[in-house]
Amino acid sequence: MQWFVATNYILSFFFIVLVLFFERKKPESTLAWALILFFVPYVGVFLYVIFGEFFRFNIRKKEREKITNDKTYYEAINNQISYIQSDEELRKNYKWTDLILMNSVEARSLITFNNDIEVFSKASDKYDRLFEDLRNAKKSINISYYIIRKDFYGKELLNILIEKAKEGVEVRLIFDHIGSKLTSKRFFRPLIKAGGKVEKFFPSRIFLKLYVNHRNHRKMVIIDGEIGYLGGMNIGKEYVGSDKKIKPWCDRHLRIVGRGVVSLQLQFFLDYLFVSKEKINWSDEESKQKFYVDTKSTGDKTMQIIASGPDYKESNIRNSYLKMINNARESIFIETPYLILDEATTVSLKLAASSGVKVKVVIPGVPDKKPVYWATLSYAKELMESGIEVYAYKGFMHSKVLIVDDEIVSVGSANMDRRSFSLNFEINGIVYDEKFAIENRKLVEEEIEESVLLNDQKKSKNFLKIILERLARLFAPII
Repeated sequence: MQWFVATNYILSFFFIVLVLFFERKKPESTLAWALILFFVPYVGVFLYVIFGEFFRFNIRKKEREKITNDKTYYEAINNQISYIQSDEELRKNYKWTDLILMNSVEARSLITFNNDIEVFSKASDKYDRLFEDLRNAKKSINISYYIIRKDFYGKELLNILIEKAKEGVEVRLIFDHIGSKLTSKRFFRPLIKAGGKVEKFFPSRIFLKLYVNHRNHRKMVIIDGEIGYLGGMNIGKEYVGSDKKIKPWCDRHLRIVGRGVVSLQLQFFLDYLFVSKEKINWSDEESKQKFYVDTKSTGDKTMQIIASGPDYKESNIRNSYLKMINNARESIFIETPYLILDEATTVSLKLAASSGVKVKVVIPGVPDKKPVYWATLSYAKELMESGIEVYAYKGFMHSKVLIVDDEIVSVGSANMDRRSFSLNFEINGIVYDEKFAIENRKLVEEEIEESVLLNDQKKSKNFLKIILERLARLFAPII
């Protein structure tokens, strides 16, 4: 027994030293882990082994480089960076050049033009359009979802994929092990039997078969290399508001036709290499044509696809959020289910508000996870003290939207919280288009009409509620 106690304290000390001196965590995250390891060493050691962050991903690095260093894509990115850096007129006269350049350098994101982009605010509309596009697939279907339920919508998706696989369409599907914990691989056996390839996303860590803290939160569909989907909607009945406990449900998703789909396809295969042993000959032009095509689009929208997570050196999406907020001159609209901000984002929003920028934030009025919601309310109160308007939607707000100055809009999978900023695998689309930004701003304003302004409510004197919010905020970095 003494040996067991001594071992636990030695391990706790080891991990405290690791957190304090060797991991590049934010101070607030470091403090939360140090407190847990110090005060509850037995539980703390177990939690840190499961939920901690030991290292950045280097899985199958050489295989990934074969994709990212593709000659055509590599040259396009480098030419893009060189052009922006050398064109003084562009940098001087275009407000968002610095954001485009930053995303080019850090996220290796290609700026693409002539995209046709459709926005969905109702999951039923998205599912109808998605299933129609899938039925019309001719060459390839690549799908990655955090959650795929075994309900009506999951079964409908599966049946379509089985049919397409039988027709000879190459079907690849990734689902997250934790997000889809109630959906086993057995559910997808008919698709595998039909020739589809199905993989669980959850890289193993050393001696564990779990990597609980790093979740693939991306939602991507790429059809024939021509049509792409990304956003906040997974596959399940709750997204259409069928869950009585969490309704109505508000969300946002994009359908893209154009060169932006190339970047989406690239990210899918980077993720696929984490979990699959399949070898794809990227030097074979015939293979490439199944996935990358010269899409003829009549659209007029400019966009970048931004991915971030443990597979990138920088927090690309969080950094793009900061750039957008700091460049704002007139208005900022935010929709997020979880509002757990780091210091830089908090300060940026406060400075924007004190500089005369109209800042409005919409969070859920009906929570799905109470501890996270308590932390969200704590951060919301801090923003309200700086004059920022915070609204509670009448149901569950799952949309991840940031709109600035009716000029630029970000829609994707990343919440405005630390988990999305540094732990999860996320993907967003940033659209540089005034008409599209205004279209999305009007959607947000419609949802604000269905919300309650929290600034008008009296401060709660409920002592227990105050304690819960402060405790949740203290441990928010690791929730």
